[in-house]
Amino acid sequence: YGGNRREAFLGSEFSYEDMERQRASDFEVLSMVPDEFEGEAVERLRVRPHYDSAYAFSDYLIAPSDCLILEIRHYKEVDSPVFKTISSSRAHLEVIEGVHIVTRSEARNLESNRRTVIRFVGTEIDPGYARRYFEPSILERISGLPGLPR
Repeated sequence: YGGNRREAFLGSEFSYEDMERQRASDFEVLSMVPDEFEGEAVERLRVRPHYDSAYAFSDYLIAPSDCLILEIRHYKEVDSPVFKTISSSRAHLEVIEGVHIVTRSEARNLESNRRTVIRFVGTEIDPGYARRYFEPSILERISGLPGLPR
């Protein structure tokens, strides 16, 4: 995308930043404490991003039994209330070939009282494509596709 990572993704409550791949090295861990989500015991991991972000810090609610991220709570400022949540409840998980797949994710903007729900359908695990095609070095060399550098 050519815009700001803080912008709405296709006019939704998800931002481009929310849709990006997150790595542990992108964050500083501030704390980890027991919590609860939809009646399930979770660990609440509080992190601060190392990069320029729309969020001052975030809480990741993680199920210790299988390391699933059930909800993310974003905060604009240190002493502010939760600004946005992104959740994927167990009611909307599917197990395909032993892999937990989210089939529905919901972003709620608590300031504007708006929400966006995304449904994922037709997910396949390892449909037979060679994994090497998806390595960054290969993707960077692809030419001839509209919108990609040559």
